Amino acid sequence: MPVTVRNVTSSAVLACFVFGADHVRADCGQSSLGRTVLNPTITAMFQGTVIEVRRERTRRADIFSEREIVTFNVDRVWKGNVARVLTLYRPRMQRLGVSIGPQTFHRGRRYIVGARPLTLDERQRVGGDLRPEALTGGYCGDGTMELEVAERNNMIEELGVSRPPDPVSGSLPERQ
Repeated sequence: MPVTVRNVTSSAVLACFVFGADHVRADCGQSSLGRTVLNPTITAMFQGTVIEVRRERTRRADIFSEREIVTFNVDRVWKGNVARVLTLYRPRMQRLGVSIGPQTFHRGRRYIVGARPLTLDERQRVGGDLRPEALTGGYCGDGTMELEVAERNNMIEELGVSRPPDPVSGSLPERQ
């Protein structure tokens, strides 16, 4: 029997994964972008086009064995110091060769993205020695959605006035 979970967290997804639910559908609903942009844990809110999605194996050999690196060309910013090019680092889970995780990003598509700094646990899961300001996003409740969905539901105006991104790169590469 399928299970539908609203406002799902990564812990709920992990619980379904570990305890073997046959089929789980995450339904985050459409949160208010106006409330999301005011959330203090969301340090960046922007609109951008995905220019690259990479999946890499990390050094850990447990359930969190892959990281996803999503690079955006940013054209509008509502919150935070966001550069024209910005990269998110996201832990991914593996089960029977299928990647399980948050919002799926596709190269060439446009998104509204809510981002926040990686937690210590997430930093360990994605591997590498990322800078402290490295961001993650695309999770249920952070306001991330395809731009087309936000436009179709007249949600963009909830964000207020936007500005252009900073001209420098915000990709926050790993330390050398």
